Amino acid sequence: MAAPDPTTIGMFVSAIGGLSGVIGILWKQIQSHFADIEKKLDLSEQRYLDCEQDRLRIWQRLAEQSGKDVQDLKSDTE
Repeated sequence: MAAPDPTTIGMFVSAIGGLSGVIGILWKQIQSHFADIEKKLDLSEQRYLDCEQDRLRIWQRLAEQSGKDVQDLKSDTE
């Protein structure tokens, strides 16, 4: 069996190092995208809660103006 060529071994080591760098860069990008998605999700959840609170206030105001309970007013509109 012949000894491996040092050039071939060097090329393999270089290729492995290069691919490791590419994997590292892609990992950073994925983590960055994941962080952006988490921020957007948190913002969306907060907006949803604000919207729900506003919706409840609107129903309460309508109930006050009509002189009915909120649940009675909701059942009348459905």
